Amino acid sequence: MSEIFPYTILSENDYGDETLKRFRYQVAYTALVATQMYNGKLPYKEIFCEHHEDILAVNQDDTCHAIQIKTKQLINGPLKIKDPAIMNSLIRFVKLSKKFPQKFSNFIIVSNCPFRDDDSSKSLVNLLNQVKKVEPEELSPRGLKECINDLILESEASIEEVISVLKNTEVQIGPSMDDIDARVINDHVGKLKACEDQSIERIRLIYRLLCEKIFSASSKHLENGLKDYYSLIGGIETLQDEEINNKRITIGTVAFIIDNSLKKHSTINSKVLMNDNPSAGAEGLKSFENFSLQKIEETFCYEIVLMQ
Repeated sequence: MSEIFPYTILSENDYGDETLKRFRYQVAYTALVATQMYNGKLPYKEIFCEHHEDILAVNQDDTCHAIQIKTKQLINGPLKIKDPAIMNSLIRFVKLSKKFPQKFSNFIIVSNCPFRDDDSSKSLVNLLNQVKKVEPEELSPRGLKECINDLILESEASIEEVISVLKNTEVQIGPSMDDIDARVINDHVGKLKACEDQSIERIRLIYRLLCEKIFSASSKHLENGLKDYYSLIGGIETLQDEEINNKRITIGTVAFIIDNSLKKHSTINSKVLMNDNPSAGAEGLKSFENFSLQKIEETFCYEIVLMQ
């Protein structure tokens, strides 16, 4: 019998890789949303990563869509209304609506896993359908009313506030966790007009750089040199403005990544992947950026050379 080494067998109790797989799904799905925003299939002018929600999407009229991304092993069955992940998402939606009245026009829960869809009190789909048609006291079965009461209690909101959010909530089924990368590359990035005649290697490059930008935007990342400078000139308010700005993905951000990736010799660094729209607190910093940011960011440069 051959010797057994720890690097030859899978761990049964280290779940870090599973956690990262789920976060990679979120990043990949955000790339899907960003691509659809870029090609006009979604009505957003920009999105924010890990800002109040997994994705905070801003419409042309400045109202927002709050998007929660949930992953679950399919073997454990469809998502039910009382699953902690679902209830917590609904509670967050209600609290957001209370904190920012009239600013959210839609709330979306996306998952790789189907949602239970029947006439039972365990079905979120059933609840969302009924609140659009009947008064709360007419909800059936009774378990749906109990769910409403739980939301009122946990969110410290009125029944009117809870019902208003539920009326504007929808569920969507995303790609599976195992094929989301291929789906986004083939069905979305690869279908862009700019990518029609491009090799699969270039399309994958665009997708990878977009995911890297989204990961950076999701991770509260700000270069140390910039962080110190913003703190010095503007205090905490200016620093917070720039942290928020760094979470932003605009149509221009996606366009820049695509355009530069399609060049024969593409050089893309963290400066050019920074947002094309400076935040309010950073508007006066262009001269500083032009003067010294290149030195700060040389360490974070991607050099990509593709052969035709």
